Amino acid sequence: MDRVENLQSLFQLQKQNVVEASLIAARAFQDDLIDSYFFPNPDKRMEILPAFYEYRLNSAVRHGMVYATSSKMKGIAAWIHSDLGEIPMWQLIRSGGFKLFRKVGYRVTSKMMPVNDYVTSMRRKNAGDRYLHLEILAVDPKFQGMGYAKKLLEPMFEQLDSEKLPCFLETATEQNVPFYQNFGFEVADEGTIPGTEISLWNMMRKPSTS
Repeated sequence: MDRVENLQSLFQLQKQNVVEASLIAARAFQDDLIDSYFFPNPDKRMEILPAFYEYRLNSAVRHGMVYATSSKMKGIAAWIHSDLGEIPMWQLIRSGGFKLFRKVGYRVTSKMMPVNDYVTSMRRKNAGDRYLHLEILAVDPKFQGMGYAKKLLEPMFEQLDSEKLPCFLETATEQNVPFYQNFGFEVADEGTIPGTEISLWNMMRKPSTS
Protein backbone atom coordinates (compact mmCIF):
# COMPACT_ATOMS: atom_id res chain seq x y z
CA MET A 1 0.00 0.00 0.00
CA ASP A 2 1.09 3.58 -0.59
CA ARG A 3 2.09 4.97 2.75
CA VAL A 4 0.71 8.27 3.98
CA GLU A 5 3.26 10.92 4.88
CA ASN A 6 2.96 10.47 8.65
CA LEU A 7 3.54 6.72 8.39
CA GLN A 8 6.78 7.41 6.56
CA SER A 9 7.98 9.28 9.64
CA LEU A 10 8.25 5.94 11.47
CA PHE A 11 11.11 3.47 11.25
CA GLN A 12 10.14 0.25 9.45
CA LEU A 13 11.90 -2.77 10.89
CA GLN A 14 13.81 -5.26 8.77
CA LYS A 15 15.06 -8.71 9.71
CA GLN A 16 18.30 -7.33 11.17
CA ASN A 17 16.30 -5.22 13.67
CA VAL A 18 14.23 -8.07 15.10
CA VAL A 19 16.55 -9.18 17.91
CA GLU A 20 16.72 -5.67 19.40
CA ALA A 21 12.96 -5.23 19.01
CA SER A 22 12.28 -8.56 20.71
CA LEU A 23 14.05 -7.32 23.84
CA ILE A 24 11.75 -4.29 23.97
CA ALA A 25 8.68 -6.53 23.60
CA ALA A 26 9.97 -8.91 26.29
CA ARG A 27 10.38 -6.06 28.76
CA ALA A 28 6.98 -4.58 27.87
CA PHE A 29 5.15 -7.90 28.28
CA GLN A 30 7.03 -9.31 31.26
CA ASP A 31 3.85 -9.07 33.38
CA ASP A 32 1.37 -9.88 30.62
CA LEU A 33 -1.30 -12.33 31.82
CA ILE A 34 -1.06 -14.70 28.87
CA ASP A 35 2.73 -14.73 28.84
CA SER A 36 2.69 -15.28 32.60
CA TYR A 37 0.35 -18.23 32.07
CA PHE A 38 2.77 -19.74 29.53
CA PHE A 39 5.84 -19.02 31.68
CA PRO A 40 4.81 -18.79 35.37
CA ASN A 41 8.34 -18.50 36.76
CA PRO A 42 9.34 -14.79 36.46
CA ASP A 43 13.05 -15.51 35.99
CA LYS A 44 12.42 -18.20 33.40
CA ARG A 45 9.89 -15.93 31.69
CA MET A 46 12.45 -13.17 31.14
CA GLU A 47 14.88 -15.76 29.83
CA ILE A 48 12.41 -17.09 27.26
CA LEU A 49 10.36 -14.03 26.25
CA PRO A 50 13.03 -12.53 23.95
CA ALA A 51 13.04 -15.75 21.89
CA PHE A 52 9.23 -15.85 21.95
CA TYR A 53 8.95 -12.31 20.60
CA GLU A 54 11.81 -12.81 18.18
CA TYR A 55 9.73 -15.58 16.62
CA ARG A 56 6.57 -13.44 16.51
CA LEU A 57 8.37 -10.38 15.13
CA ASN A 58 10.23 -12.41 12.51
CA SER A 59 6.85 -13.63 11.30
CA ALA A 60 5.43 -10.09 11.32
CA VAL A 61 8.42 -8.66 9.40
CA ARG A 62 8.16 -11.49 6.88
CA HIS A 63 4.39 -11.40 6.41
CA GLY A 64 3.31 -7.96 7.60
CA MET A 65 4.74 -4.63 8.77
CA VAL A 66 6.59 -3.70 11.94
CA TYR A 67 7.27 -0.06 12.80
CA ALA A 68 9.27 1.59 15.56
CA THR A 69 9.14 5.13 16.82
CA SER A 70 12.65 5.62 15.43
CA SER A 71 15.83 3.66 14.85
CA LYS A 72 16.36 3.85 18.62
CA MET A 73 13.22 1.69 18.97
CA LYS A 74 11.62 2.98 22.15
CA GLY A 75 8.42 1.27 21.04
CA ILE A 76 7.21 -1.04 18.27
CA ALA A 77 3.95 -1.96 16.56
CA ALA A 78 3.44 -5.06 14.42
CA TRP A 79 0.59 -5.26 11.91
CA ILE A 80 -0.68 -8.11 9.73
CA HIS A 81 -3.28 -7.78 6.97
CA SER A 82 -6.23 -10.17 6.95
CA ASP A 83 -5.67 -10.76 3.21
CA LEU A 84 -2.71 -12.91 4.21
CA GLY A 85 -5.08 -15.52 5.68
CA GLU A 86 -3.83 -18.35 7.86
CA ILE A 87 -0.03 -18.62 7.72
CA PRO A 88 1.04 -22.15 6.69
CA MET A 89 3.04 -24.14 9.23
CA TRP A 90 6.15 -24.27 7.03
CA GLN A 91 6.22 -20.47 6.94
CA LEU A 92 5.94 -20.32 10.74
CA ILE A 93 8.85 -22.74 10.99
CA ARG A 94 10.88 -20.48 8.69
CA SER A 95 10.13 -17.60 11.06
CA GLY A 96 11.72 -19.51 13.93
CA GLY A 97 8.88 -21.71 15.15
CA PHE A 98 11.02 -24.84 15.40
CA LYS A 99 13.75 -22.96 17.27
CA LEU A 100 11.17 -21.67 19.75
CA PHE A 101 9.69 -25.15 20.22
CA ARG A 102 13.11 -26.54 21.08
CA LYS A 103 13.62 -23.75 23.63
CA VAL A 104 10.27 -23.92 25.44
CA GLY A 105 9.60 -27.66 25.15
CA TYR A 106 6.46 -29.71 24.60
CA ARG A 107 4.76 -28.87 27.92
CA VAL A 108 4.71 -25.13 27.26
CA THR A 109 3.82 -25.62 23.60
CA SER A 110 0.85 -27.75 24.65
CA LYS A 111 -0.37 -24.79 26.76
CA MET A 112 0.10 -22.37 23.86
CA MET A 113 -1.85 -24.33 21.28
CA PRO A 114 -5.34 -24.22 22.87
CA VAL A 115 -4.87 -20.54 23.72
CA ASN A 116 -3.92 -19.82 20.12
CA ASP A 117 -6.92 -21.85 18.90
CA TYR A 118 -9.27 -19.84 21.12
CA VAL A 119 -7.78 -16.49 20.13
CA THR A 120 -8.03 -17.47 16.45
CA SER A 121 -11.64 -18.62 16.80
CA MET A 122 -12.60 -15.34 18.50
CA ARG A 123 -10.90 -13.39 15.72
CA ARG A 124 -12.74 -15.33 13.02
CA LYS A 125 -16.02 -14.66 14.82
CA ASN A 126 -15.56 -10.94 15.42
CA ALA A 127 -13.06 -9.40 13.01
CA GLY A 128 -14.98 -9.60 9.74
CA ASP A 129 -13.61 -10.38 6.31
CA ARG A 130 -11.03 -7.65 5.78
CA TYR A 131 -9.05 -5.71 8.36
CA LEU A 132 -5.58 -4.89 9.63
CA HIS A 133 -4.61 -6.78 12.78
CA LEU A 134 -2.61 -4.98 15.45
CA GLU A 135 -0.53 -8.00 16.42
CA ILE A 136 1.84 -6.37 18.94
CA LEU A 137 2.06 -2.93 20.52
CA ALA A 138 5.01 -2.64 22.91
CA VAL A 139 6.71 0.38 24.46
CA ASP A 140 9.82 -0.11 26.56
CA PRO A 141 8.68 0.30 30.20
CA LYS A 142 11.11 3.16 30.87
CA PHE A 143 9.45 5.15 28.06
CA GLN A 144 5.82 4.32 28.79
CA GLY A 145 3.47 7.22 29.42
CA MET A 146 5.45 9.53 27.12
CA GLY A 147 3.21 9.32 24.05
CA TYR A 148 5.18 6.72 22.07
CA ALA A 149 2.19 4.39 21.67
CA LYS A 150 0.20 7.27 20.20
CA LYS A 151 3.09 8.06 17.87
CA LEU A 152 3.05 4.46 16.64
CA LEU A 153 -0.73 4.15 16.26
CA GLU A 154 -1.98 7.41 14.78
CA PRO A 155 -0.04 7.29 11.46
CA MET A 156 -1.39 3.80 10.74
CA PHE A 157 -4.92 4.85 11.63
CA GLU A 158 -4.57 7.74 9.19
CA GLN A 159 -3.52 5.18 6.59
CA LEU A 160 -6.46 2.91 7.42
CA ASP A 161 -8.91 5.82 7.27
CA SER A 162 -7.67 6.67 3.78
CA GLU A 163 -8.21 3.04 2.73
CA LYS A 164 -11.54 2.67 4.57
CA LEU A 165 -10.13 -0.36 6.37
CA PRO A 166 -11.01 -1.39 9.95
CA CYS A 167 -8.47 -2.42 12.56
CA PHE A 168 -8.76 -5.38 14.95
CA LEU A 169 -6.89 -6.31 18.12
CA GLU A 170 -7.04 -8.57 21.15
CA THR A 171 -6.02 -7.66 24.67
CA ALA A 172 -5.99 -9.61 27.92
CA THR A 173 -5.29 -6.45 29.94
CA GLU A 174 -8.43 -4.72 31.17
CA GLN A 175 -6.64 -1.38 31.58
CA ASN A 176 -5.89 -1.43 27.86
CA VAL A 177 -9.59 -1.34 26.95
CA PRO A 178 -10.17 2.38 27.72
CA PHE A 179 -6.74 3.17 26.26
CA TYR A 180 -7.77 1.74 22.89
CA GLN A 181 -11.24 3.25 23.15
CA ASN A 182 -9.53 6.65 23.12
CA PHE A 183 -8.39 5.79 19.57
CA GLY A 184 -11.86 4.84 18.39
CA PHE A 185 -11.88 1.12 19.18
CA GLU A 186 -15.04 -0.54 20.44
CA VAL A 187 -15.35 -3.84 22.29
CA ALA A 188 -16.63 -6.45 19.84
CA ASP A 189 -16.61 -9.38 22.26
CA GLU A 190 -15.28 -10.53 25.61
CA GLY A 191 -14.56 -14.09 26.70
CA THR A 192 -12.49 -16.19 29.04
CA ILE A 193 -9.66 -18.29 27.66
CA PRO A 194 -10.62 -21.93 28.32
CA GLY A 195 -8.69 -23.58 31.14
CA THR A 196 -7.68 -20.19 32.59
CA GLU A 197 -9.21 -17.23 34.40
CA ILE A 198 -7.85 -14.84 31.77
CA SER A 199 -10.33 -12.52 30.09
CA LEU A 200 -9.83 -11.61 26.45
CA TRP A 201 -11.29 -8.55 24.78
CA ASN A 202 -11.73 -8.34 21.01
CA MET A 203 -11.78 -4.72 19.82
CA MET A 204 -12.54 -3.15 16.44
CA ARG A 205 -11.84 0.30 15.09
CA LYS A 206 -13.94 1.39 12.14
CA PRO A 207 -12.33 3.83 9.68
CA SER A 208 -13.17 7.46 10.30
CA THR A 209 -15.53 9.02 7.79
CA SER A 210 -14.61 12.62 8.67
